[in-house]
Amino acid sequence: VDVEGGEAAVFAGFSIDTWRPKVMIVELEHTHPDLHLVSSQDAGLQKRIEGHGYSVVYKDAIST
Repeated sequence: VDVEGGEAAVFAGFSIDTWRPKVMIVELEHTHPDLHLVSSQDAGLQKRIEGHGYSVVYKDAIST
């Protein structure tokens, strides 16, 4: 999911429990050293996804 800052809105309209994808790749920029200030909601989105039983397998500067 890479929608230029609208990732939280995508997940707000998507039922993780209904669809239960095996793998998700999401642009979450909260750990990028230059972008974390503009993406504070990304940390919350990652926690929300983890709350549904998912865990981070790989994370680079932008994609999780």
